[in-house]
Amino acid sequence: MKFSSIITAIAALVAPMTAVAKSQDYARHLELSLLFYEAQRSGKLPETNRIYWRHDSELEAGADNGVDLTGGYYDAGDNAKFNFPQAATMTLLAWSGIDYAEGYKEAGQWEYILDAVRWGADYFLKCHTGKNELYVQVGDGNTDHGMYKII
Repeated sequence: MKFSSIITAIAALVAPMTAVAKSQDYARHLELSLLFYEAQRSGKLPETNRIYWRHDSELEAGADNGVDLTGGYYDAGDNAKFNFPQAATMTLLAWSGIDYAEGYKEAGQWEYILDAVRWGADYFLKCHTGKNELYVQVGDGNTDHGMYKII
């Protein structure tokens, strides 16, 4: 088989998998991405909450252990909070803010990216409740994720 035939065959396979956004309005894409994170917020929501259907939630998180674990972000759209995936997410958001600060500013999303990272960071500070104590999960992932199983 000739090289050009191989390239043509590969291109035919890859072409249907190519995704192109209908809109190239990157400011809007950033806005929607950050709104996604705002929709995953846990705790007492700020007055600046832009998700009209979201309300305060899990205001008693940690109360059973005498600590305040409100805040942070939910995992997978349910009621559990897992700090390791959340830490990875906050790291990537913060890193994007550092590397692409001008883009966020030009898109009018700078304050929102700062707020998103601050929301996660403030929660992590709450999770460190003592010199040798760190909470890394709120909720029961098996219970929360189990309710979606199809039988």
